[in-house]
Amino acid sequence: GTRDGLYCFNGQQFRRYTKAEGLAHDRVTAISQDQNGRLWIGTNGGISLYEKGRFSSIECEDWVQSICHDREGNTWVGTFSNLGRYDEQDLLSFSCQDGLPEEIVWRVALDDQGVLWFATYSGACRYDGQHFTTFTTADGLPNNRVFQILRGQKGHLWFATIGGGFCRYDGSSFTCFREEDGLVDAVYKLYEDQEGTLWLGVVDNLGTNGTLCRFDGSSF
Repeated sequence: GTRDGLYCFNGQQFRRYTKAEGLAHDRVTAISQDQNGRLWIGTNGGISLYEKGRFSSIECEDWVQSICHDREGNTWVGTFSNLGRYDEQDLLSFSCQDGLPEEIVWRVALDDQGVLWFATYSGACRYDGQHFTTFTTADGLPNNRVFQILRGQKGHLWFATIGGGFCRYDGSSFTCFREEDGLVDAVYKLYEDQEGTLWLGVVDNLGTNGTLCRFDGSSF
């Protein structure tokens, strides 16, 4: 996903897809694959669904940040103005009036129990199917500005924050890793490889220099 379209690499060459091919918008911000093998593409102008070589659009006039699929087959979409749930027929929106801590949802993730989590700048929010529960620094988060959530191979969740490092949640408590542990405070990306090593994309306090960090579970 790029600022000028969606690119597909077949191992030898790239093919570019844009609005001319049916993409909702040329700026692609999220890509996800559902249980049926279909590609969901989030853009600055809504959502595109790629199936059997063709694009179709789902009405969502907003900047999509994240896409996630739950165990019931629903597709959850985090945007700049709300949280959406698509059930193959309708797109239902959730806002602060429904229990979200704020309107902008940066990331949507699913834990091992099938519970949904949302990254916002007012904390990490959990949805059990009926109620939203928000976790903040009062509950152990290192910073309320949560930007990314990653489900680890061992079942715990990793939370990346802007200004407080990152943390691990084991289902009952948070373990935090901050600047004093050897990490720059602003963490934007998290990735866990097959060996269980965590890779972090971090930026300095001025927002000018980016660094790739490796965390083996005890040291950087």
